[in-house]
Amino acid sequence: MVARNKLPRSCTLKSRLDIRRLFDTARRWPGDYFVCYRERSKNFRYGVFVPGKILTAVGRNRLKRLTREAIRLNKEILTRPCTVGILFRRDVKELTFEIVDAEIKRVFRLINEADE
Repeated sequence: MVARNKLPRSCTLKSRLDIRRLFDTARRWPGDYFVCYRERSKNFRYGVFVPGKILTAVGRNRLKRLTREAIRLNKEILTRPCTVGILFRRDVKELTFEIVDAEIKRVFRLINEADE
């Protein structure tokens, strides 16, 4: 059987308390299309949040899938384990994977430079 190439379910940020704490206390890293919240932790965790007022449900779900894939491919850029939350802005239109991937790489590199 072939192993699935995806982030484990344990890495997702689901608890309302954890999400609220992340938004209240974490450091913010602005991107062109989203704001990245980063908080140090023992292991890597992530959450992708898209406001309901942008795009359609299909567009929001596609944007979340693209972002999760970009996070999966680029999480090795982060040298220290942390909790990451990606909150998209309301002025987002349809984005391609290349745009999302490049933006995730840029923000993760900024986070690493600040940690050093």
